[in-house]
Amino acid sequence: MVALAGTTPVLAGWILANPDKAIQTGLITAETGAAIASGAITPGSVTEGLASGVSRQLTAAERAALQEFNAVLRGVGQQKILAQQEQRLGELVQVFKPGSSVNELTLAGERVMLQNTNSAGTTKLFNTSALSDAELQRRVFDYAGELSGNAPIEKVLKNGVPLEGRWSAKMQDGTTINIRSVSTSETGRWTIDLVNKKKFLLLIGRDRVEVKFK
Repeated sequence: MVALAGTTPVLAGWILANPDKAIQTGLITAETGAAIASGAITPGSVTEGLASGVSRQLTAAERAALQEFNAVLRGVGQQKILAQQEQRLGELVQVFKPGSSVNELTLAGERVMLQNTNSAGTTKLFNTSALSDAELQRRVFDYAGELSGNAPIEKVLKNGVPLEGRWSAKMQDGTTINIRSVSTSETGRWTIDLVNKKKFLLLIGRDRVEVKFK
């Protein structure tokens, strides 16, 4: 992690102004971010040099350096998103792979256990009964974002009218992720299904997989 006292004024100023992004990109710990947000860490509390560096007008060279650093941060952030996406998709493939003994997924940072599967092996029901409706909804959308690599999640439209309880995202490889709070089977409160005929046929012999959360 980057220690604030050891950074350049430009970098330290960016961290102080953007603690959440600095945490996400691994520049500071969550504890340091909380201290910045609470006001416990300020430019003056780091060093006098840091304080003066943040408060003074940036030079053209420093502005250019900051732009370059921001570009690096975007690249680091994107790498982390892609790594997380690969990990979540890998877990999903293992759960659905015929003969696999894997029986859990990571749902927004917490492991959830497989409770049931249909006879065809295309639908898996996970036990999230301990979560409130609001908490489960938040986690389902977070999970869909992880699976999609933060692709935009949009309401599904029919004749220009949003369908109740239906959302969708499109991954770069063509996979469609559907998110539903409605289900004809009524076996789960939320459902995520992924459709990619070529990819899933190659990996697990199926062109569509469906994850339900009880």
